[in-house]
Amino acid sequence: MSTHEHSPDEASLPESFEEKLNAIESLVQRLERGELPLERSLAEFERGMRLIEAARRELEDAEQRVRLITAEGSERPMPPSDEDPAG
Repeated sequence: MSTHEHSPDEASLPESFEEKLNAIESLVQRLERGELPLERSLAEFERGMRLIEAARRELEDAEQRVRLITAEGSERPMPPSDEDPAG
């Protein structure tokens, strides 16, 4: 549902926002342990940066949707209530 075009690298990224966050967390843990060779660490770091960017765009898209929904809601008159405000 994103309005952004996806690069070929993004095709291998998890689809849901939650999966992206889990992948980032897992990646950070692997990097912090320091068990990976330098080249592998760099590749994992690059993948993490792509995950972060994809998650950031997803958040921006959600924020834009909330703004649109909020704007639409503020332009509509409130429906009459079934309750009598006088009591």
